[in-house]
Amino acid sequence: TYAMVGDIKDSRTIHSLLLGLAKFGGTVYLISSPGENLPEWLQGELKNSPLVIKRDSDIMDAAPEIDVWYFTRLQQNLKAEQTSKDPEKNYAKLYGASRELRKNMKKDCIVLHPLPHGPEYEEGLDLIDPRFVHFEQADNGFYTRMALLCLLFKKE
Repeated sequence: TYAMVGDIKDSRTIHSLLLGLAKFGGTVYLISSPGENLPEWLQGELKNSPLVIKRDSDIMDAAPEIDVWYFTRLQQNLKAEQTSKDPEKNYAKLYGASRELRKNMKKDCIVLHPLPHGPEYEEGLDLIDPRFVHFEQADNGFYTRMALLCLLFKKE
């Protein structure tokens, strides 16, 4: 059971992850504001997949169910207009990894983030909570891309 949290509409990493998960199945909670829908093209791609998609705007509702969390920062640069005076601070209150949320998360869940993070993560969160493995995630991505490039450009 996965949770994609935050800026669902404009997060390219969430879109890619959903396409990958669609090949395996499972349940995905999309936790965002009501207007943050998946793009139509992605809804079409996921329509016949074994993935069960549930929508929720309250991050605390699904917290005890989630095995893997995937947070994203607010993609303010992709928004047509700002919705509030300090959009990132408001976003962090709604879709951040607050202490209350961390208390309600499974003790053995995994928490990911594509980085760089904004105020949705407090500084040093990975140092106080071992479930937050976003730097290990980034490190693994680096080596995976290196291996793929070697395979692509390998001289026979």
